[in-house]
Amino acid sequence: DTLFGFSAVVVPFRTFVCDACKSAHQAFSHRCKSVSMSNWTMEEVRQLDGKNGGGNAAASARWFAHCRESQHPQPNGPQDALKEFIRRAYEDKAWEGRPEEADAAGRRGEPDDEPDRRSRREDRRGDRRDDRREDRHDNRREERREERPVERKAVAAPAA
Repeated sequence: DTLFGFSAVVVPFRTFVCDACKSAHQAFSHRCKSVSMSNWTMEEVRQLDGKNGGGNAAASARWFAHCRESQHPQPNGPQDALKEFIRRAYEDKAWEGRPEEADAAGRRGEPDDEPDRRSRREDRRGDRRDDRREDRHDNRREERREERPVERKAVAAPAA
């Protein structure tokens, strides 16, 4: 939790989390996106709305339905304890509630199994890259080229 609120979203669970929780989720390969630095589609934003089953209230109703407050990790506690809590909650589903319990908090807080709709490909090093980001940078380069005045030097024609 920062001065401006939570800094990341755990995409499959549609929850807002702090940096420590983001790191713990990433240890289990849960996809996380920055609230301020990532590109978001309108569909992704809509999924975070409580009316659509997103947000922390719906996730808590589902994943922590049978979790006692004493079982929650302590704020600023060890990262290993946080990872263990994330593992038990989301991987082992130790405290998962019934769907109707989650419905009371909004639509089910299920992970979104649908693959990301953005076009992605691997670059030369094998890293995955978002094509839209590359396209945006290409467009900026084109704009800069168009804005720059082109200086042409007069070249004398060779004598015949």
